[in-house]
Amino acid sequence: MAGDESEPVIDAEPERHVLFRVGRALCALPMHEVRQVLSTARITLIPRLPEFVLGVTNLRGRVLPVVDLALRLGLESPETAKLRVVVVQHEEMMLGYRVSQVLGTIDYVPEDVIHTPQVAGGVSAEYLRGVIPDSRSAQADAPWREIVMLLDLEAMLAADRSELNRSGSLRGAIRLP
Repeated sequence: MAGDESEPVIDAEPERHVLFRVGRALCALPMHEVRQVLSTARITLIPRLPEFVLGVTNLRGRVLPVVDLALRLGLESPETAKLRVVVVQHEEMMLGYRVSQVLGTIDYVPEDVIHTPQVAGGVSAEYLRGVIPDSRSAQADAPWREIVMLLDLEAMLAADRSELNRSGSLRGAIRLP
């Protein structure tokens, strides 16, 4: 039609995230910031670390802090045989987050993100980018779908860096930019 200047609809690219459990909570981190998942990691305890830091591990010659993500997020810290360490990197900072179980990946489009209230699932909104319904549990007759918390890695790492630097326990052992 003449004069119709409607813009073409452009579908947003799906974003891929690594999906995992922290206790009973379902969480996800951007795939491009996850370097690897460790099924086992020897963790060395270091005195005077913040409560949520389990210690450090050696990853191919690099000393890596390991954080209990459940404690970091204020969730119940599970004791299970399936514990894994998700190694993440944002800019120059790399560390490991201990999680209960790694489930795989999940794709979503940004329009699916529901911006979070002050607290979602017991997790402070400062560490969340939002939540999405878990598409893996979508069934025609299902009355509900589990919620996936999309974690804000940049905000978590900034807080972790600040607390690790304040403790001083790792000064000289690792570089925390």
